[in-house]
Amino acid sequence: MDIRHPHFAEPVWLWLAVLAPLLTISLHRYAEIARRKQVTSFAAAHLLANLLASHSPMRRMLKNLLLTFAVAAVGIALARPQWGETNELSVALGEDIVFVMDCSRSMLVTDVIPSRLERAKFAVLDFVQKHGRGRVGLVAFSGEAFLQCPLTFDYDAFREALLALDDKAIPIPGTDIGRALDEASRAMEANDRHKVLVLLTDGEDLEKTGITTSKALEKKGVVIHCVGVGTPNGGIIHIINEHGMQDVLRDKDGAVVQSHLDETTLREIAQSAHGIYQPLGQLGEGLANIRQLVEVTPKSGEFAKSRRLGMDRFYFVVALITFVLAVEPLLGTRRRQAVLLLLMAVILSLSHRDALAQSDAPEKTSARELYNEGTKKLSEGKLADAESILQNALATQDQRIQPHALYNLGEARYLKGAADLKKKMEHGQNESSQIQSALEHTDSAITGADWALAGTDMDAIVSAYQKGRGTRKELKTATEAVRKAMETYASILNTWQRAAGDFNGAHELNPTDTDAQSNEELVDRQIARLVDMQRTMMMAMQGAGKMKDELGKKMAELKKRMGKQPGGQQKGPGDDDEDDDEEKGKKPKGPEDGQDEQLQKSGEEMHLTQEEAARLLGMLKLDANRKLFYGTNGLAKPK
Repeated sequence: MDIRHPHFAEPVWLWLAVLAPLLTISLHRYAEIARRKQVTSFAAAHLLANLLASHSPMRRMLKNLLLTFAVAAVGIALARPQWGETNELSVALGEDIVFVMDCSRSMLVTDVIPSRLERAKFAVLDFVQKHGRGRVGLVAFSGEAFLQCPLTFDYDAFREALLALDDKAIPIPGTDIGRALDEASRAMEANDRHKVLVLLTDGEDLEKTGITTSKALEKKGVVIHCVGVGTPNGGIIHIINEHGMQDVLRDKDGAVVQSHLDETTLREIAQSAHGIYQPLGQLGEGLANIRQLVEVTPKSGEFAKSRRLGMDRFYFVVALITFVLAVEPLLGTRRRQAVLLLLMAVILSLSHRDALAQSDAPEKTSARELYNEGTKKLSEGKLADAESILQNALATQDQRIQPHALYNLGEARYLKGAADLKKKMEHGQNESSQIQSALEHTDSAITGADWALAGTDMDAIVSAYQKGRGTRKELKTATEAVRKAMETYASILNTWQRAAGDFNGAHELNPTDTDAQSNEELVDRQIARLVDMQRTMMMAMQGAGKMKDELGKKMAELKKRMGKQPGGQQKGPGDDDEDDDEEKGKKPKGPEDGQDEQLQKSGEEMHLTQEEAARLLGMLKLDANRKLFYGTNGLAKPK
């Protein structure tokens, strides 16, 4: 045992080790005087010798000394006696990273899917999820800059602030990169921690102050990494005009404004502040490269501090106090009980030692058994049982099996999501083809209604009305199928996200586990593709809502024309209560009411033309390189 440097960690409590025994001795002396008075008042003086013949003053004194020693030992234990030394290395949690997000109108260009702003937000969320060791903050800017989220370890609050960001967050138009960098630098605390700014923008610095500001920040030790969002070819900026219609942004001369990625400016900003420039890419791989650079960058030596600490030994004193307090009540004050009490004390001490030995023995834990059982269920294909059992294994907090349990739990969850996706693909309907056919028939019904309304042929009007009724039912069936498919994909997405988190945790606990890292990357790719498919379906649902409204208006006009025929009937052939609801603007009740209402509102904001709807339908078809993978090929085997 190391006995170097004996001392007390909190010597202020030593006063208790001195004063408390004195108080205890005084109380014992007072108790002895009180007992003598009671005895003399109870019996005559000549009888006291016989009555007290079996009393042992030495045993009484021994009991008092044991209690006095216990009280003194309490003060010593509170003073925390220490001897021996140990070294403690303290390392900072991580660097401070502030994301500077461009939310100007140019970020609405769709040269990256679904748009520059949305793709940048997804990339930042992925960055924080995989590099969540330091504080993160968010600054939004366009013509003005605003601190959207201060530096925080609360990644949920950061995520909510990021998802709430849109092109209307900053009401002042323009792109002032210099003001944004200055606002982000003020969000940093004045300390010696490593400070990193990540600028996500298309690089169109309208105020031309970005390079100057970055040079000033470089002198303060701030590193600026730039991420170019968009493509050099650029695209047209789509906006919503004052009439609520979709339009394109034009300059003061009426020419259509196009936004291009300015990589030259971003490279100069990054180089002037010892950072790097990376294009974001279609899946956010540029920001992933910056994340890897930040992780391997050596931190300042001031962040790792070593100090010597004494080793606490107070538990020896506590054990001695416990033993004394256990033995003292067993000691009697009668002489004839001496041998018996001594024997009992020996027996109790031996029993206490056996109990301590048993408590020190390693307790049999069920963590390994749970892990083996969960792995067995996984190999048998019982994924739900495997997931539940492996979660119970992790709950035991056994560090020996945690990396492997997390790895196999990620396998179980990924395979569960893949099985659900495979089942959906094999047994479900082809929602993309179904809604494409419904939109084509709807467009044909609208065209037929326009042709019938342009003439006076009542048979043509009735025929167009009947065709519209059938098309409307087909469109309703198709949108319901797409909605159910989106619910299934959302459940799969949640399962895969948890699987990616499991693989990430396994890799962090065991950095040499390359299988966990490759599996995490595979799951992340599938998640990105599934998110793109969901957004494409959502856009299709929005287009369907727009065309459904237009068809309803045409059918209402056809119905009025049928009601005005001479001697004609007020209802068209086959009319029913559902048509009356459509004519009055009331939507028939159905299980899809909540989601269709939101999609219909979104559709009104988009105002798709027939050409845009045709392009939208083309996006529903995934090419060979983007097909979702739902097998087990490419996934490393369970541990």
